[in-house]
Amino acid sequence: ISHGALEAYAPIGEGATFVFNLNNLGEDTEEYDIYVLFSDASQSGWSSNINPVHVNILPGQTEAVEITITPDLSVAPDSFIFPEVEIVWDGIPAGNQESGVYEYELRVTASPPPISDFSITEVNWMPTQINMSDINMDGFVNVTVSATIFNNASTSLRLDVPVAFYVNDAAIALETATFTGGNTTLISTTLSIATEFSEIRLSIDPGNAFTESDKSNNNYTVSITATPVPVIEEAGRNWLQLAVAALFASVASMFILRRLRK
Repeated sequence: ISHGALEAYAPIGEGATFVFNLNNLGEDTEEYDIYVLFSDASQSGWSSNINPVHVNILPGQTEAVEITITPDLSVAPDSFIFPEVEIVWDGIPAGNQESGVYEYELRVTASPPPISDFSITEVNWMPTQINMSDINMDGFVNVTVSATIFNNASTSLRLDVPVAFYVNDAAIALETATFTGGNTTLISTTLSIATEFSEIRLSIDPGNAFTESDKSNNNYTVSITATPVPVIEEAGRNWLQLAVAALFASVASMFILRRLRK
C-alpha cells in the first residue's frame, strides 16, 4: 500500500482528499474493506467520504482509494483532528486478526472557506412588449423578472443569499438565490409596474449578511418602459365596420331619393 502526504488543510465545506494505492503483488485476487474512524470528541462537525469502500484487486493490478475529510460550518478555522484510516484484508487468518489490518493516522486542519463574490450577470423580463389586454383596471401590468446570480468562489456549502427587487427605489420583493455546489443560480419574481417608465433594481445581500471580496457589483439596474401597443386587428375591424355602415347609408339615401322623385 502506498500513499501521499497524511497531513492536509481542509477548507470548511470543501474538505481534503487523501489517496491510497493498493497494489496486488500476489497470484490471487485480494479484497479489502476501507474504514475511517473518528474519536467521539472530535467527530462533531467533521465527515468522511470513502471511494470505494471495498476493492477487489486482480493479480498485478493497482486500485486507488480516495478518502475525503470535510469540516462543516460549525468547525472553527485552524482546529484539527486525527482520523484513523483502516484498510482491512478480507483474507485475514482466523487465528491472527491483526495481520491483515493496515492503520494510518491522518492530520486534518480546517481552513477558512473561500470568500464569496456575488454578482448579477443577466436580467430578463416577460412580457417584453405590453399590449392593452395586459393592463389591469388600475393601470398596472404584471412583469416577471428573472436574473442569473453568479458566485465567483466555488464551494460545496449551501448558500441562501437574499436578493431584493426595487421598482423606482421602492422595495417590492425579496427572493432567495440558493447555491448548492455550483457557481450560478436563477431567481425570478413577478412585479406590478405602471404603464410608463419604470426603473428596476436588483440588490444582492442588501443586509450585508455575507462577507464578500467585492461588494461593488451587488446591484443591477434595468429600465422598462411599459408602453401599451394598440391591437391592430381590433383597429382594422373598427374601420371595416365604419366602411360597411357608410355603404349602407349611401344605398339607403339613393333609395329614398328615387322615391321622392317619383
